[in-house]
Amino acid sequence: MKQFKQSLLIAVFNIIFISSIYGNTFGQGCDTLPVNARLSCKAWVLYDTANAHEDPAKYQEAIDTANVCIAFFSIDAIDKECHFRDIQEPPPQKGTVSDSVKKKIHENGLENDVGTCWFIKGLCFKALFLADTSNISIGCSSWVAFKTTQFYTYARTWDPRGWFWSPAEGAEQEISSLTNLDTTICGTISIECPIVLQRFRKIDARKCIALSRKSSSITYISLQGRVLGPNIRSFRKAKLPMILPKQGEIANKAIWIY
Repeated sequence: MKQFKQSLLIAVFNIIFISSIYGNTFGQGCDTLPVNARLSCKAWVLYDTANAHEDPAKYQEAIDTANVCIAFFSIDAIDKECHFRDIQEPPPQKGTVSDSVKKKIHENGLENDVGTCWFIKGLCFKALFLADTSNISIGCSSWVAFKTTQFYTYARTWDPRGWFWSPAEGAEQEISSLTNLDTTICGTISIECPIVLQRFRKIDARKCIALSRKSSSITYISLQGRVLGPNIRSFRKAKLPMILPKQGEIANKAIWIY
């Protein structure tokens, strides 16, 4: 975990350092945007640069930049997606939209950018795979990235030409184009929303704790994703509210406790 955090800090430093040198000439005014949007914007620029020059190093830079966005904002993005599903929010419009709709779509910025960054990762891995179709690992990385993108059904990607599109739908098309890859050898991937207990629905989601059941033990995970451990003692040390539902309420996957 310590090494992972150090890698993230290095990646963030590199992005800030590059921005300080190149400023807005890095691409399309990315540096005027919020951090999440700045990362997805720069990942796009790096991907376009890699395409123009067929540069594997630039593809990797785009992947690294997308990874920073994903690492920092995925938990909030997943929470947004699951909340919209839970309340049965109508999907955002696509194409050219009114200013009011555009504003509402931008309010879901974290999910928009996380979904977009997964899509960019898929494109980068796909380009690397097409350059060397014997590299099955890279091909499967592309497939996994696109499959993950499909989870973010409420995400929308802004096209500078003036419209929004769905990265989840784009990922579906990209998956069907991976004709040189036997995806059955890539394993399986499943992302599901946690089951929300009825009596906790009106509480602030930011105070939630994920609770997953494995065999006979329970593992507690903080909202930041840190595993607190399967015993009550380590859970209490985290100074988080402890609510233990009945065993029948734990169901298959996970529960968000508010």
